[in-house]
Amino acid sequence: MANGSPNDKTFIEVYKCDVNFDFLSNTRPYLSDAHINSNTGRRKDFSVKKCKEIGLNPKEPVLEHYRYHLQKCLESYLKKYSHLHKHPHFNVYENINYQVYEPSDGYYEWHFENFNCGRVLVFMTYLTNTPNAGTEFVYQNYKSECVKGTTLIWPAYWTHTHRGIISKTHNKEILTGWFTSPERHPNTMNRTL
Repeated sequence: MANGSPNDKTFIEVYKCDVNFDFLSNTRPYLSDAHINSNTGRRKDFSVKKCKEIGLNPKEPVLEHYRYHLQKCLESYLKKYSHLHKHPHFNVYENINYQVYEPSDGYYEWHFENFNCGRVLVFMTYLTNTPNAGTEFVYQNYKSECVKGTTLIWPAYWTHTHRGIISKTHNKEILTGWFTSPERHPNTMNRTL
């Protein structure tokens, strides 16, 4: 499915994640219908996005190893795109979303992650090997395959408009979230990764 690998022109980077996510099974009873965020607010719209999800506080101890993995990915990303160091500080301040997509569920519409909310970079880790599923980026003409243990990082802006690639026959699970500027989350200004 992948049409090549990302390159320097896409600003999409791929990393290997070997964190054990068994603890997520404890959250399954608390999964609920997904919401979408847009410039008009937060709402449910199953024609746009359909899955079950739960937001996990990034300070939760069970996320410590994943947060360490994200920090290593971010350091690598900043090394490659060194001018990003000029951006004001950003970190994981918002919940990390655990999302479970049943067959034919997905984020169907093209979208991007920053609606004037301070999000700088997006991270997403595939938790399953799901055939004929992944994420596609419209302007980069790039498709990533849903391969367990793969983490993607990309800019949160309109330049990286994307949508899910929907499996009609298999479940897809991901963890996803954002590196966000602290001015959007003033009560967390002193938190570090």
